Amino acid sequence: MEDANWDPFEESRAAFEDYNRMLERVREERGDSAMRRLRLLMYCQAVEMSAPQEIIANLLRCINKKSHTVDPFADLWRPRKGKFSGFRQAQR
Repeated sequence: MEDANWDPFEESRAAFEDYNRMLERVREERGDSAMRRLRLLMYCQAVEMSAPQEIIANLLRCINKKSHTVDPFADLWRPRKGKFSGFRQAQR
């Protein structure tokens, strides 16, 4: 969910800066296991970030001489009776 003055990409970037500062301190105070858990949290947040994926998708569209699009993954969604129904299976 986004608010008018909130950018999820900038917030994620700031979160990663905070996580990186915490890593050494967590390792010193709590050990390697705690550091691995924090790294897992960082990984999960990175996987969920849409901005980097959208940027890469649009760069690939430009390389293929297609125009930029605001929602490059819109074709992966299919509405069902006005409600979310999940991802459509990729067509080969």
